[in-house]
Amino acid sequence: MRTVVDTVAEAVATPRWRVYKRARPGVLGVLDQRLKSANPALRTKALKEATASGELVERPDHELLRLLEASHPRYPGRAFRKLSQVHVDLVGEAFLWLRRDDTGRVVGWEVVPPHRVMMTPTPESPVFFLSHNTFVGAVPEADVLWFKHL
Repeated sequence: MRTVVDTVAEAVATPRWRVYKRARPGVLGVLDQRLKSANPALRTKALKEATASGELVERPDHELLRLLEASHPRYPGRAFRKLSQVHVDLVGEAFLWLRRDDTGRVVGWEVVPPHRVMMTPTPESPVFFLSHNTFVGAVPEADVLWFKHL
C-alpha cells in the first residue's frame, strides 16, 4: 500500500506548475472549456492556442508559484505537496493551516495531520480546533484549507 500511495503522491507533487492570466482582463469572453479538461492533450493544445493568439499570458513570477515552491521556511514545497497528497490518499482529507505575515498576506502553510484536527467548522462555530506542535486552540475557518473526498 505504501508503494501505491507514494507513487501517487510523487506524481501529484512533481509537476511544474504554471500560472496564466488573460491578456485583456477587462474583456469578458467565454473561457475555452478545454482549459478545464481532464484530458492533458486537450488542455495542452488549448493553452498553446491561447498563448499563441495572445489571449493568455504566462506569469512565471506569480505569487502562487512562490507559495507552491516555498510554502514553509524549513521544508521544500514539493515535500509539503507530497505530504498533503499522502494524507488525502490514506485518511481521505488534508488540512493546510495558512501562515500569514504581519499584514495578513498568506506567506505559506503548515500541513496539519488530520488526527490533530479536533473539530471542523459548523454554522454555529466557524472555526477549526487544532492541536498541532505547541498550539492548541481555535483557528478561523478562512485560515485552513480542507481538502477531502466528499
